[in-house]
Amino acid sequence: MVPKAWSHSSLSDFESCPRAYYEKRIAKSVHDTQGVAAAWGEQVHKYFEYDIKRRNGTPLTEEAAAFIATNAPNFTSAIPWLDTLFEMQADVVHPELALAINKAFKPCAWDAPEVWCRAIIDALLIKDTRARALDWKTGKRKPDSRQLKLSALLIFAHFPEIDQCKTDFIWLKTNEIDSAVYTREQEAQMWQEFLPLLTQYKVAFKTGVFPPKRSGLCNGWCPVTSCENWRPKRG
Repeated sequence: MVPKAWSHSSLSDFESCPRAYYEKRIAKSVHDTQGVAAAWGEQVHKYFEYDIKRRNGTPLTEEAAAFIATNAPNFTSAIPWLDTLFEMQADVVHPELALAINKAFKPCAWDAPEVWCRAIIDALLIKDTRARALDWKTGKRKPDSRQLKLSALLIFAHFPEIDQCKTDFIWLKTNEIDSAVYTREQEAQMWQEFLPLLTQYKVAFKTGVFPPKRSGLCNGWCPVTSCENWRPKRG
């Protein structure tokens, strides 16, 4: 099998359990059930995308304008971040920016035949040679430096004028921030964090072997009930 293009979430799925990754993303024999929290997160991202476009002066569809008008009362605790974002005096603000690269670490189209890695930046601000990438987080705080690194790496690939990138997780429920700053000179070192796991990823596709990996998710939380490690939830 040819390895599928990967993202932070798909590689994390593979790392957690190759077998579950295979069943969900290749065989598609099972699907994760979206909970209330995940559904709310999708709505927040949609609202922020539309409102950033509105503030940028981008004409909105009737559907988008209606979504903002209808849902504004639901996001009163999160909206101040949009005000803060537009106070940062960036040259440009990109909402929900989809970035993709090939194996040569060069930019390519999201659905290009040679696409190797993908990422979506929730909000990207650019000022001269500096960038700031914001990732709206709606769940429980769980910092992940690898996701911050990947965002910066794809930004460096797509914007050759950028020599420094600050990346932020914005935890909307608690108003906390996790940040990291990366420079273009660190690119090679940053990629080193991904390569060992990507080697395992490549081997799994080459051999067609996606072994199960025991974890707490096996206790009724994983949708792959056919796995030998699966157990029902207690109580």
